[in-house]
Amino acid sequence: MSLNPAASLSTNSISPSSHHILLPGRRKVVTFLLYALWIGIGSLPLLEGLAYYMAPYTERPYIELHELYKPSGTIGQGLGILGTLMMVVGVFSYMLRKRWKVLHRFGKLRDWLTFHIFLCTLGPFLVLLHTTFKFGNIASVSFWSMAIVVGSGIFGRYVYIRIPKTVNGQFLSPQVLKQAQISLIQRISKRTQLPVEYIESLTEDTRPSGSILRSVVRSIGFELRKRSLKQRFDDALQHRGVGVEARQWALPLLVDNAHLQIRAQVMQPFIRAFGYWHVLHIPLALVMLVALLIHIGVAIAFGYTWIF
Repeated sequence: MSLNPAASLSTNSISPSSHHILLPGRRKVVTFLLYALWIGIGSLPLLEGLAYYMAPYTERPYIELHELYKPSGTIGQGLGILGTLMMVVGVFSYMLRKRWKVLHRFGKLRDWLTFHIFLCTLGPFLVLLHTTFKFGNIASVSFWSMAIVVGSGIFGRYVYIRIPKTVNGQFLSPQVLKQAQISLIQRISKRTQLPVEYIESLTEDTRPSGSILRSVVRSIGFELRKRSLKQRFDDALQHRGVGVEARQWALPLLVDNAHLQIRAQVMQPFIRAFGYWHVLHIPLALVMLVALLIHIGVAIAFGYTWIF
């Protein structure tokens, strides 16, 4: 799964800032609109039915909203149907995009992944409102299967986007990563007039990658201490007499280099984690769908017919 060493690669293509989905121009707007739409769709039924959801189970039948928001009610059942359709569309559209070459011309895979995440997080939330936060029998199996799938999906996305890749989605080899670090350090050295060895010492981290859990903790820890790292680098450059303009130029690159080193060290554990996730996530999704179909069948058998 490594990149062909002969392929050209710019430092920016694996800059640590790329561990986020790059959203230049239109993609930023689309992603913002999806977030806004998620909040709007999710908050509307939650706020409208908040009094019902917060009431004790024994008192709910006597609340005016009961006929609308109960699982078999007009709104309650509608939320279940809409949430289920979102999950089905989200799962199968992304699977088909990855497997059908004819769909490759319709947008990049990362955009489909963003839409997949949008549908497969909003859908379960609407299903949660459909349950009115009350679980029992086969419904509990369906719900907890869904919760595990969503949780595993969030973990899988976190790991996947932090594995260094080319713009085409290929995992980079350690050799290519190391070459990118060398190139970045040389650029900083040339601009600041500081020795390469000194710049390397600023971001040097020789700790082994360790387990998957330890790698996740290190990755999160880096995100939390970015600001303090930048201040430490600024103090170090100022101590060596680097001017203000050169420091401002070099600081983001020093943080990028430190992040690149962390990503190189946790890459192999993250690739293992992604492999395990890929094996488990799809079967879990199938279990969720089967439990969901059984739940729907039982509901229909007991007379809780569809509202549409």
